[in-house]
Amino acid sequence: RTGEGPAAAAMAAAAAAAAATDAGGVGKSQHDNMLYFDSNATVAIAFDMTAHTITGGQPWGGVTASGAAMDVKAGRHGSAGPAAAFADDISLFSALATDKIFASMPKDLNFEVEGTLTVTFAGDAAPRVCDAVRIGQGHYLFTNNWWLGGPHVVGLNLGQSFRHVMCSGGNVEVHTTGKSDHFYVLPA
Repeated sequence: RTGEGPAAAAMAAAAAAAAATDAGGVGKSQHDNMLYFDSNATVAIAFDMTAHTITGGQPWGGVTASGAAMDVKAGRHGSAGPAAAFADDISLFSALATDKIFASMPKDLNFEVEGTLTVTFAGDAAPRVCDAVRIGQGHYLFTNNWWLGGPHVVGLNLGQSFRHVMCSGGNVEVHTTGKSDHFYVLPA
């Protein structure tokens, strides 16, 4: 294709840097926001995004998944817009946070993504699909924490204050791990 090469790459980098700076001159950086899905078995995930919401003016680069990790390439500035999109038509019992003892839905998130989360456990005959899942990143104390929820996600109270949910017809369990960027998944 035309326009590729060192000079074009340098111009593209300069344009991206200029686009990431607001009118006040404050830089806005795109980050690799990594979320890991741990398991007692080898696991691979995929995420087919259907929508996203991000704080106005923040850079957006999309979602990729590789192995047991998901990378949301985006800026990190919390606001009510992504939190409202995450919480739309779901209750506290349909959401889980990685690193927060909570009694309410998030007030601010950096971004939220919606789509289908596919989890494949080693030895499974077929992948397990979680439809209409919402995943968002917020901030809690000194970390960026993650939220997972959706209309097909159900909280399970195992004496652990809803620190465990099940999605899409009960085929995947998702647990907190105590780490701000990890969920623990199990076949249900």
